[in-house]
Amino acid sequence: MLIVVPSKGRAEWEKQVTLRALSRLNAGGRTVLLVVPADEAPRYEAQRKSRRVEVVPAPGDARGISATRAWILGDLAHQRGECRVLMVDDDMDFCWRPDMEDEKLLMIEDPNMFEDMLATLEGWLKEGFAHVGVSARQNNHTFPQPSGSDHDARTGKPREYRDATRMMNMYAYDTQILRKLKIELGRLQVMEDFDLTLQLLRRGYPNRVSYRYCWNQRGSGKVGGCSDYRTAEMQADAARRLAELHAPFVTLKTKKSKDTSDSWQGMKERTDVNIQWREAYESSGKTVDPGMKKTRRVS
Repeated sequence: MLIVVPSKGRAEWEKQVTLRALSRLNAGGRTVLLVVPADEAPRYEAQRKSRRVEVVPAPGDARGISATRAWILGDLAHQRGECRVLMVDDDMDFCWRPDMEDEKLLMIEDPNMFEDMLATLEGWLKEGFAHVGVSARQNNHTFPQPSGSDHDARTGKPREYRDATRMMNMYAYDTQILRKLKIELGRLQVMEDFDLTLQLLRRGYPNRVSYRYCWNQRGSGKVGGCSDYRTAEMQADAARRLAELHAPFVTLKTKKSKDTSDSWQGMKERTDVNIQWREAYESSGKTVDPGMKKTRRVS
């Protein structure tokens, strides 16, 4: 499984939060591909502090995070001869939950535990899932739901994952399935990851998101990344387009971030979306089975 970190405008090692975490955890013994704009590649190479990091210039037509991710899942995966690709944002560290019945989270300090997280994601892809991911720290505490939907039907105990749900910032795909389904990549300038998830859910391919592990981000919209070019108009256009493409499962809303928050600098109030993930999946005629272990592959 390829580990790919897209980055822009954050060449300095102190700004590479994800790479520093991956280096400390030995990246599961794997090389990390740091995909950056071609004109920034020399600066990133000069700042590179780990032999396990390979700086990969994106082609000139892959401008912006949407086009870059589309290139990673298409051309780059094909060039590297690997159909399983994990993409991780460049500003994150990682936590885990020792007890699924307790909200307490701990930082991942053991490289073996980090490798277990990678092996879990890769294992789900090998079982036949087209897309899998890791939960955000901010909503990890919502697991398990008191309704029982997050519990094993046989034992009654919480599982370690949720199916057909939101995922962002850290996700892995089987690119063979994406190609066979002719999934359209990069058709939104931002929120393209939500579009990709919804396309697969509505085709009857549930994702699986780990709640044993989670990623932690210090705040969206900091200098670098898509904050260098994302505007309120771009955000609103993408939200409206997402709602058009996936009605009635996506509805528009106005979202506000706290003034004291580091998130979304310059766009404290913005057009955003509410998404009914499970309903989108069930529109395919399938239902989320609490005991589901795997899903079918594309023939």
